[in-house]
Order: sequence, then C-alpha cells, then structure tokens
Amino acid sequence: MMIRQSYKLQPLWSIFVRTGEESFNLSLHLDVAAERGIVAISTGFPKLHSVLYFCRKMTNTILVTIERNRPNMIRFCVCLVEPQSPDYLTHGPLDAGFDAVVHHCKGLRQLSLSGLLTDFVFYYIRAHAKSLEMLFVYRGFHRVLSLEIRDCSFNAKAGDDAVS
Repeated sequence: MMIRQSYKLQPLWSIFVRTGEESFNLSLHLDVAAERGIVAISTGFPKLHSVLYFCRKMTNTILVTIERNRPNMIRFCVCLVEPQSPDYLTHGPLDAGFDAVVHHCKGLRQLSLSGLLTDFVFYYIRAHAKSLEMLFVYRGFHRVLSLEIRDCSFNAKAGDDAVS
C-alpha cells in the first residue's frame, strides 16, 4: 500500500493503526498531502468517511477519483486557498468533480464547495444529494440575483449574514 511506504504519510498510518476505529475522519492542510497523497489516502483507508482538505489547487479528476474510492463519504470539504480557482489542468469549473461526489456518495450529509463553480453545481446538488444536511460555499457567486430556500430551518441572522 502506498501509504505505508511514504515516509511523509507514515505518522498518519500509525495514527490510523493505533485508533482502529470503525470510521475515520481526516483533516489535511496545505502541502501535507499532494494530489497523489489524497488519492492514496482515499484508496488506503477503507473506513474513511470524512475529509476536510485544504489545498492550493484541485482538478475534477481528483474529485472523481476520491469519490470512486470512497462512495461511503458522509462529509466532504474542499477548501482552496484561492476560493475561485479553476481546475488547474483544464482551467474550467470544478462542477463535474462535485457532480460526481454528490451523485455517487449517497450518504453525503455535509459538503463544502470551493473553486470555480457555475450554477450547474446547484442543479447537481439538488438532483443527487438527497441526504445533504449542510452545504457551505466559499466565496464566488457575485452575480446571484435570487436565492430561494424552502422547507428548511434558516433564521433571519443567517440570511442577513449570507447577503452582507
């Protein structure tokens, strides 16, 4: 397994072995795990169900690969340093990657979006993320003219904070 062989990920592997828990949460910050590292982690930890990933760049391909490796994901948060960054290989939006995540991770309850996104990502979320309880969007959407939220708890302070 790639994780056991990587000296940079060795401490992570030893923590995982020591805990031996039924499920596993992972929080990765800048430069701790490159793309190959996050893919290796998603492959090597079968009980991984929660990822908080802080990174400088992202691709749709990486999002799709993580989703394929961990369809049991219940919490998936991607926080890019530059919140409106595109897929760094294609320079396009990250919609396809997040579509794959919400389409195949049926138990997804929390999703944090970051990166260049279009309004299609909301269509994908509405169509596929049936278990979603919390959605976070990090900056972007400067041209939103209308936001409609129905049948959910959303207090006035949260609404004021969202538009200010």
